[in-house]
Amino acid sequence: IDGWFAGGQIGWNWQPIGSPWVLGLEVDSSWGEISRNVNFTYKNAIADAFSQVNYLGTARVRVGYAIDRGMVYGTGGLAWAHHEFGFNSGLGGSNALSTSAATHTGWALGAGFEWALSRNWSMKFEYLYNYLGKENYVANVVPGGIEADLRVGTAKFGLNYMFDWGRGQIGPKF
Repeated sequence: IDGWFAGGQIGWNWQPIGSPWVLGLEVDSSWGEISRNVNFTYKNAIADAFSQVNYLGTARVRVGYAIDRGMVYGTGGLAWAHHEFGFNSGLGGSNALSTSAATHTGWALGAGFEWALSRNWSMKFEYLYNYLGKENYVANVVPGGIEADLRVGTAKFGLNYMFDWGRGQIGPKF
């Protein structure tokens, strides 16, 4: 499975005066197309199936250690995704398409690096592993349905604007 996504985030960071430690909360939401199509032959008929994640979100805490303008951090929390699964059987001369969708929920765990470009702007790179649990699909067509265990790894590049709410007047800080 591969693809693209784009989205936004909102969060809050707190760094005690004189401490290199940064604590934060972050919620993000992404839309896109992370998908895979598979073609196969079954009883001399050609069939295909698809799996697609078109929405992904997380609500996480993060703990970082800042040195000058850089910060290394770990993050973890709740994750969710909207997933569609379907197939075109093509069996017996029919071309019936069967699809179903579900929202998976689970957890996210990752790490990243953020660099303060100026007092209010930073850029970051982050990797997240999202385990989104199991859901059952197309049970109306396939007896017992097809169970999907959804796991998504994401690499994110971001540009952040940091508001000055409650922050002192000294240089770029996280």
